[in-house]
Amino acid sequence: MPSHICKYSKTSKPILTGFNAVGVLLLAGIWTGASASEAANPKRHTLTPEDIRNTFVGQVATDGTHWSYLFKSNGSISAVELGRQRKGRWAIRHKKLCLSVPEMAPEDCWLVIQEGGKLIFRRDGLDVVDVTIEAPSGYQLEWLRR
Repeated sequence: MPSHICKYSKTSKPILTGFNAVGVLLLAGIWTGASASEAANPKRHTLTPEDIRNTFVGQVATDGTHWSYLFKSNGSISAVELGRQRKGRWAIRHKKLCLSVPEMAPEDCWLVIQEGGKLIFRRDGLDVVDVTIEAPSGYQLEWLRR
């Protein structure tokens, strides 16, 4: 038996590896009527406009390195991009989160996907950036008061 299909443990019982584990996930999806992507990502879904508002308002969204955006309830954003303070705007249009940072820049609209405990900005059928939501702290709390 080829080694990439099945390996035997010390108890001589087969254990799944590599290609077999993926095959089992796909078959599980077929047997239950789910698509392959649903079988592989059972907790992945697009946020509704209400979910987007509840998730982002009063919170800081960040990619963890390049930018941090504080979303205010009035549709404004206080941001830091590559170490520079910026102002911007946000809105929800056609079930997407639309951002304009700096303020006069053209809007960039994103589907917001939740996959387990993480968020993903998605556009044109591609997952573009993982996003973390954090409570504001330090100087960001001062921004909320402005």
